[in-house]
Amino acid sequence: MQNIQIPIKKTKIINKFKLLEDDFISDLSFLDENIVIFKVWNEKEEQNRFDIFCLETYSVINSFKVEYEAFRSLCWCKFRDGVAVLTEEGLTYLSLKEKNSKPTFYKIANSNILKYLTDDISRVPEYLNISAIDEKYILIRFSTPFSKLGRAISILQVNNDVCYVLNIYKELDEPELIDILGVGFAHHNYIYLKECTFSYDKIWCLSEGNTLDDLLKDEPNYTLCTSYSFDKLDDKRSIFKILIDNFKDKGNYNPFTLNETKLKINGGKVFFSDNSKYIWSKMRKKNRMFCQDIRNGDFLHEIRITPAQSLGDIPFSKASVRMYNSTRFIVYNWKYNEANCWNLCEVVDK
Repeated sequence: MQNIQIPIKKTKIINKFKLLEDDFISDLSFLDENIVIFKVWNEKEEQNRFDIFCLETYSVINSFKVEYEAFRSLCWCKFRDGVAVLTEEGLTYLSLKEKNSKPTFYKIANSNILKYLTDDISRVPEYLNISAIDEKYILIRFSTPFSKLGRAISILQVNNDVCYVLNIYKELDEPELIDILGVGFAHHNYIYLKECTFSYDKIWCLSEGNTLDDLLKDEPNYTLCTSYSFDKLDDKRSIFKILIDNFKDKGNYNPFTLNETKLKINGGKVFFSDNSKYIWSKMRKKNRMFCQDIRNGDFLHEIRITPAQSLGDIPFSKASVRMYNSTRFIVYNWKYNEANCWNLCEVVDK
């Protein structure tokens, strides 16, 4: 990175926002350029809710609650013309076509299926993040049964009234990836799947080695970005045939083909933009952030997180950054009992 001339671009704060009294931000993400979903904790009611916020009108256009067990699976993504929230019980879908529309619940018909594909059938892996493939399929990243570390991917199929986790348990276990990350073949070593997303007709994965040496470091030497082509399952077999035939093979049916794209990104925090088209990286304890094109790794620009350009009154040590694309982003205070303010920012194209 040091040998590449990367243009440094300035950013600006478009608007500053503060939540209502007793409301605090648990998490947030962009659904599109002008719609943001907030997971809000209300301290007075001691309840979580989701607020859908429009950046064009600067107002909440819908709110809803999702029942889930604390400290268990809860993740969401843009899906169809709205948002989908996944828990261990099922998928809650809220259309954003109409104001104040009501959520629809799709129960997972085979919610325990993943535990039979792992090494410990007594515990169900947790869903860590999801990304829509199309209006029928959703990509799932889930954990090892023993921890919250990302381990593998599968596919959720959404039907008319229920949804199914397909009998697919796909780790990043190709020999060339094991060799690149220096993981080795010991039983306790595996590739840590940090994040996954879908764009440009490919599944994109961010991963790190998860060996003892890696765990003893403050940060890994680099993060690896890889991609897979996805073979649409309904082009070949029905879900019911896959569930029956593949169950006895322990998820060996593999619709993923590893592509040649293998991008090494040096240290720090690395994540995908919410529109799934860019890779952002931030050096630990530094205010420098770098934007890359997900398709080829080309560096587009560097930005700096500063009080004048993006932080405002938010302390740098308590600031979290969420990127929509290469230019639009949100900075918010993540500190518990202080997480009630956020800034909408953008890169100045100069």
